Amino acid sequence: MNTKLALGLIVVGIFILIVLIGPLMEPYPPSAVSGPPLVSPTISYPMGTDHLGRDVFSRILAGSGGIITTAFLGILLGTFLGVILGFVGFFGGFLDEILMGFVDLLLSFPVLLTGLLVVSALGNESVWLILGTGFIFMPRTAKVVRASVLNEKTEEYITAAKAIGASDTRIVFKHILPNVFYIVIVEVTTRFAQGLLLVSALSFLGLGTPLDSPDWGRMISDGRDYLLVAPWIVLFPAGAISLLVIAVNLVADGLQETSTNRYWSKANNFHTGKIAYLKRIVGNNRKGPDT
Repeated sequence: MNTKLALGLIVVGIFILIVLIGPLMEPYPPSAVSGPPLVSPTISYPMGTDHLGRDVFSRILAGSGGIITTAFLGILLGTFLGVILGFVGFFGGFLDEILMGFVDLLLSFPVLLTGLLVVSALGNESVWLILGTGFIFMPRTAKVVRASVLNEKTEEYITAAKAIGASDTRIVFKHILPNVFYIVIVEVTTRFAQGLLLVSALSFLGLGTPLDSPDWGRMISDGRDYLLVAPWIVLFPAGAISLLVIAVNLVADGLQETSTNRYWSKANNFHTGKIAYLKRIVGNNRKGPDT
């Protein structure tokens, strides 16, 4: 296994484990005052306490599920919608032009600005943050999928499939979708890292999470006024975000490095065999039953 992929999967797996068993490991209630304010890391408080006396370690554990779940669900939603828009490119026509014009318009806005506008308009709740994240990354996924679909559309085996009367629907689901699935997986992984940063940035600005939420972005925002006297309030959540994003990027890079050559090798063999098979059918059809 690729070193990047293995290392990234280990770290991501640890974070997922924290999400699952974190509530059982919290030494104190994450939103309750558990000690004096601004206590530096000790045995009783492994990551210290914040300006209100809340245990930072407990809040880190409690906040892990929020950022990971919100970003992942948002990216899944954006990928689902983006794949649908991307496959419209196979059919082309007026609808494809209108949708791609809309996609290009959305891409002209910066990610963070779009997130601010969407979440501010919809409301300050996690569900709107998920919808906003999906809406933001939808056009980016659509462009990648559409380019892949159009590339597959020009392959010889697609031409041969059309020659024997295969419908567009069959071609899309039987031939093109399996060949772009790998690209979608890499896209989801890459966008997930970006989604984590977006969710953290919006929560830092006070959007998408309640005021007392132990979200990592909000923890950084709450601790910035105490950065000089109690840097651990900011450093631990910032470090958690950075480590998770780096790990996800390692997974994305590892998937791309280890799978690209194997994928294209299988794809070429698949295409070659399918082309030969379809050409043989086309040739038999041309000969007719009496030859």
